Amino acid sequence: MLEEQTFTIETPEHVEIVYTVAGPGSRLLAFLLDFLVMLVPGILLVLLLIVIVSSVAEDAMRQIIEDSGNPQDSLFIYMILAFITMAQFLVSQFYFVVFELAWNGQSPGKRWQRIRVIRENGQPVGFFASMIRNLLRIADLLPLFYLAGFISMLATRHWRRLGDLAAGSIVVKVDSETIDAPDALTGAGRQAAEAALAGEVGAPWPPRDGPEMDPDLVDRFESGALLRRDPGFFDVAERYLERRHQLDPTAAAALAEKIARPVMERLGVSGVEPDRFVEQAVDFKRSKM
Repeated sequence: MLEEQTFTIETPEHVEIVYTVAGPGSRLLAFLLDFLVMLVPGILLVLLLIVIVSSVAEDAMRQIIEDSGNPQDSLFIYMILAFITMAQFLVSQFYFVVFELAWNGQSPGKRWQRIRVIRENGQPVGFFASMIRNLLRIADLLPLFYLAGFISMLATRHWRRLGDLAAGSIVVKVDSETIDAPDALTGAGRQAAEAALAGEVGAPWPPRDGPEMDPDLVDRFESGALLRRDPGFFDVAERYLERRHQLDPTAAAALAEKIARPVMERLGVSGVEPDRFVEQAVDFKRSKM
């Protein structure tokens, strides 16, 4: 039941990207670390409450307990308690949302455990999906310490808690050899990844300034008759460049690897990142048109 699971996404180019799904153990450890991090603002809020109460109404809490004293003091204390409770709720909810958007689906705990939240189609988790999965964390916590969420993970494929089912998200492991996005890509690929993380859509290809052609690659393209021998490669490569800004940067890097690696091996190209190879190949083709 607790064996390792995988999650496969098939792109419109009919290329499969396989993720290893994060299990309950790594997710629990990640949450525990995040909980410890969230304790810091919670403790600060409690200290703030103590300072305010002691400076404004020294005996107000005693009066509340005895159900006596000035009603205005009691109301004031209740308002402070309500404010602190609301502030703690907002911290607990938006902590994950802010980090998942800023760190491409990772919170400090998830980054420590090398796991990441993505959408079912491989795209980065967006604001609304992150809000939904984290608002429903309250339901996952019922009746005590993630029991409902753990039962949901056992009862569904890919270890999905109630929040993941509602948001259409899934938590996957990050390859230890993959640098956190958008550093996994370079050049225009990096710009596209950053645009995706910033919520921008429709990133154009080629970019306005265009990639500079690598003379060594141009020689390999010409000597290897790239245009004549690999016409199918360009159909997939051009579609990849048009939509890579919509993909999770890790998925984009994996897809570029699958598209470029066979052609790179045939041409004897090494030391070039697959994403850059695809850019150069498509630009080479268009320069010949």
